[in-house]
Amino acid sequence: MTIPPRTRRSPALPLPLEGRALRPTAPLATVYVLVWLIAPLVLLLAMPFGGKPPEPNASDVFGLLTDQRALADYFFDGPAYEVLVIVAIITVAGWWRVLQFEPTPLRPRAFAIVPWATACAFALTAILGIAATPEPSGSLIVLQVIAMGGIVFQEEIGWRGVVLVGLRGSRVPEWAVWLITSAGFAAMHLLNLISGADLPSTLSQLLFTFVLGTACYLARRAGGLWLAIAVHFTNNFLQMAAQGSAGSPLFGVLNAFAAIGQILLFLSVPATIIVLILEARRARRAAPAAVPEA
Repeated sequence: MTIPPRTRRSPALPLPLEGRALRPTAPLATVYVLVWLIAPLVLLLAMPFGGKPPEPNASDVFGLLTDQRALADYFFDGPAYEVLVIVAIITVAGWWRVLQFEPTPLRPRAFAIVPWATACAFALTAILGIAATPEPSGSLIVLQVIAMGGIVFQEEIGWRGVVLVGLRGSRVPEWAVWLITSAGFAAMHLLNLISGADLPSTLSQLLFTFVLGTACYLARRAGGLWLAIAVHFTNNFLQMAAQGSAGSPLFGVLNAFAAIGQILLFLSVPATIIVLILEARRARRAAPAAVPEA
């Protein structure tokens, strides 16, 4: 007869909880995500009572982001309130330090180059795009930064923050933490179908957002939650910043940096898989073997 070997579930990770702060867990993270994703759909309840349905905007996302008035109407009519509610929830729960705390830094550290270089390449592309625009609108750029920053903030606080920490708090294996947070983030974009997006473009977006989610997971492991936000934000913002640079001499250079960023973004997937395989091997070597009974 032998003593059963230790479970393969991840050990409980130390969390810097203060006072009576609630410990994040997988069930709690699930409730958070459901409320966060379903809350905007309450607008659909207007129709049975004679109200008008929400206006679709996913069919012309680029036009929405490049029109100052339309972007202001969109952001301050919904996402801005969601950001305020999320900030209030995290503050009341006492989770700011918990969500930023990374107890499992990247090993080997060389892989940290991938997310850092990705964010730098995308940021440089965005800066070049603005510089190459003949007459950039300062007020539009500021509004784009605020709107895109708010949307990225709530998505990363949700997936690479509450969900990731909650899964770890429930001792879910780290490979599953990566898959759930990246796949959940990607699946969230299926809601675009409700806003009028077509199925082929939505499926293509699912694949890309899974890769982006993986890049943000790797960034979280490499530099914390704020690096994940930086990778996500720069990836999204460069598409707006480069809008008016098509006829500029810098357009070729801009495209080159954007291509480098995209290659690095996709390299995050194999880099993450390698990191997780190496961690699993180290964990197996460190786990005590089954001890036979005397």
